[in-house]
Amino acid sequence: MKTQFLLPHSFKLPGILLMITAIAVSVLEKFVDLPIISGNVHVFAIYASEIFKEEGFFKMISTGIGFTLFNFVFISGAMMAAFSRLKTEDEYISRLRLESLVWAVYANFIIIFIANIAIYGDGFLNVMLLNMYTVPVLFFLRFNYLVFKTNKLARNEK
Repeated sequence: MKTQFLLPHSFKLPGILLMITAIAVSVLEKFVDLPIISGNVHVFAIYASEIFKEEGFFKMISTGIGFTLFNFVFISGAMMAAFSRLKTEDEYISRLRLESLVWAVYANFIIIFIANIAIYGDGFLNVMLLNMYTVPVLFFLRFNYLVFKTNKLARNEK
């Protein structure tokens, strides 16, 4: 079967390693108070809000890029891990991919709905910030669980 829009199978392990690295660095910075990525850097911003002292469009600002690097590494790793081909791709695997993606999007919207009616203030913003990671993470977990379960059933039938 011709699978469009999927990365080669060799991207899966590097993607998982990138995700683990991003999470480990983030945990070290937040909970162990180990400043791994610190200091300000001048970057180009399409839009800068008043917290950067110069509000407006197309500005050079000075900011810490730790969070930006975390996002770049984590999201790149999640995309590589979640959307790389399996060694054997067939119609059933494509169906599992689609169902897992739909399931992850539904779960994402349920989280947004619950947060919208139950969490207010800065807590809501934190939930929305974390929510940008839910679709790729839930898709990756659900899809790989279904593939594992399918392989386990196939081995038991032999």
